[in-house]
Amino acid sequence: MPAGPAGSVGQARSVLVAMCLAATVTAAALVVAAALREGTGGVAGGGQGDGADGSAAAVPSGCEGGPCRSVASAEVGGDRVELLADPADDSAWVRVTGMAGISVLETNTVRLGARLTADSLRCTEFARSVCLVRGANGAGELFADVFVGNAGSWSRIDAVYSSDAGYLELAPSWPDGLPDVVTVQRACGVAAAADCGQVVARVHSLGGGDVGCTRPAPTRDQLPGWPRVAPRREQLVRCDY
Repeated sequence: MPAGPAGSVGQARSVLVAMCLAATVTAAALVVAAALREGTGGVAGGGQGDGADGSAAAVPSGCEGGPCRSVASAEVGGDRVELLADPADDSAWVRVTGMAGISVLETNTVRLGARLTADSLRCTEFARSVCLVRGANGAGELFADVFVGNAGSWSRIDAVYSSDAGYLELAPSWPDGLPDVVTVQRACGVAAAADCGQVVARVHSLGGGDVGCTRPAPTRDQLPGWPRVAPRREQLVRCDY
């Protein structure tokens, strides 16, 4: 994800991730956000039924290299959502079953080294059904995809979110009824002491763009709303950290 010139080394890695996997997110953020609110396209990975759309992996009953394993499941908005992984945990999919049929959408998190667990799938009903798929890599950095449902049609947001400070969640709904994604990032700077714990909370729209950041806090538990970080708009400034 984008980082300011004084960002940490971990933030620089996030910049590279965002450039590789979501190079068009910044330019398209407003278009995506508008599309979500109008119920139109503008997100990547939408697919129904047999996965005829090339962006939807057609794996309703098996995964590459052998049978899928079910990692987690949830019910939201009348749909059943399952998180599936292949035997080697090299690929993973979200399969949604509902009145509109079956949607199968790939998640990018495992391709970034994240491992999925029974706690990796979080689904909540906002103005739309929203599911977060989250996992951590060996260094503890979190990565997540967000999936949005509208009247049984599901799509993956064209952005990969990350956190190098151990917090990545959907935020409470803003007035438009759609959630934001809140991540916590280290804000120590490259030359900071090894024991620096200074962090900021970074708020992203579902289109992938920055809404803003909190001012640096000495520790995570001093961020607004901790342990459920939810800064108010007036607490946000430009993300230059």
